[in-house]
Amino acid sequence: MVALSDYLKLTRPLNLLIVALLQGMMYYGVLLPVLEENGIYSVFKGGLFPVFILVTVIIAASGNVINDIIDIGIDKINKPSKWIAGNTIPLRSVGYFYITLIITGWILSIYIAFKIDKFYYLFLYALSVIFLFFYSKKLKKVLLLGNLLVSIFTAGVIGIILVFEYNSGIVLKGLSDESYKYIKSVFYGFMFFSFMTSMYREIVKDIEDMYGDNKEGAKTIPLVFGVKASKIISLVIAVIILIALVLWTKMDINTDRDYFILYTYIIVIPFLLFTVFMLLKAKAKNDFGKLSWLIKIFMLLGILLLVFYLKT
Repeated sequence: MVALSDYLKLTRPLNLLIVALLQGMMYYGVLLPVLEENGIYSVFKGGLFPVFILVTVIIAASGNVINDIIDIGIDKINKPSKWIAGNTIPLRSVGYFYITLIITGWILSIYIAFKIDKFYYLFLYALSVIFLFFYSKKLKKVLLLGNLLVSIFTAGVIGIILVFEYNSGIVLKGLSDESYKYIKSVFYGFMFFSFMTSMYREIVKDIEDMYGDNKEGAKTIPLVFGVKASKIISLVIAVIILIALVLWTKMDINTDRDYFILYTYIIVIPFLLFTVFMLLKAKAKNDFGKLSWLIKIFMLLGILLLVFYLKT
């Protein structure tokens, strides 16, 4: 009998937790208080935003599940001990699980679209699901394109909130240009962080998965340019993140955030430098696997910087 925990593993629960945490903190801790201070109504009134988060989580989960369905051949080679789809769980059952996720997300999307009177949301939902399918099927095997698309999608978890609150943003700009610039700075700053950190991790993962990817005919950066070049590219990305973090602490919106600056210099930046140290040392597949996890932890530490922007 298949355990429920096996289905949960297919969805990458830690990744989903990061998605939910990121959207919840950006909306409830950063955006909504500013809108309320200026007497602006959010489009997600009536406690609708948790449903929006759930749909985002379902989209991400469905993307992970379809990726495992399509990548059976790769996972047999790259992750034999973690291979679930078609192994621990029959492939037909995984397919039903995927369909259930898609249908559930679609029903919730209809509910949201009806409540906020923005029916293009249904198009965005369908587009996201289709995109993740074709990403797993074709796009992830295209040189650099797969890495860029995943990173854009990761940053888009934050950016989609601004899309739906576009009208609120226009009103806010007219009432308080200072508040508008504050919201833009925080959102764009964390979108950039999410994008660059995702790129960093994606290239490391590609190095880890070289053997299986090669068997499936993928054209990843390490397969085309080699491990050494991939490590240099990863190092450049890490340096860009480092510079961005330093510059971020010097921005006007952080002038009075002493604890934010301390956390950045004592926790976040040292951990980033630790990942760089591990990157330079990494040689074997297991080394890059551990480094991938370290970068995920770094991403979580960076997201926790949002705590210093929360308004109560």
